Amino acid sequence: MLQSGVAMKTASEILGHSSIAITADLYTHVMQKTKEEAAGKIGDYVFGTQEK
Repeated sequence: MLQSGVAMKTASEILGHSSIAITADLYTHVMQKTKEEAAGKIGDYVFGTQEK
């Protein structure tokens, strides 16, 4: 769910967790695609190529 863009709070409620901290601790991990997207965004920001 998280990788597909579902909000953490929504995923937490669907999974029946008492808090989003539990969801985050159990299910989030840095995925290669996520790291690549983050690096791209940072690069765009640093080098001024981000869309305005």
